[in-house]
Amino acid sequence: MSIEKKKSMNRIRRLMLSGKVDDALELTDLGDIEFLLSFGTRFFRMSAYDAAEKTFGRIVRLNPSLAIAWDNRGACLVRLGRYEDAIKAFDRALEIDPALAEAWYNKGVVLRNL
Repeated sequence: MSIEKKKSMNRIRRLMLSGKVDDALELTDLGDIEFLLSFGTRFFRMSAYDAAEKTFGRIVRLNPSLAIAWDNRGACLVRLGRYEDAIKAFDRALEIDPALAEAWYNKGVVLRNL
């Protein structure tokens, strides 16, 4: 990783940790997906569902064919009470990867509870 990229990642990390998620996400690109997956998961585990949803949303904008990001975004949307949007996210994950068991499970739980 180049020095410039490291500086950029550190800046993004500082912005995210200070709650400036939108500003941080604007600085990301396709090469940052693994980093974003990690931060999105961290936000989710901290119950920061809005920040996690924004992070996974950025990932699917950068790489719309990443099924796990759609599934994770759907899980965030469930926690935010946005059930119809969550179902759409799970459906998109399943279009990409019909064998993604977690997306099937998550979608089933939402549909059962509607």
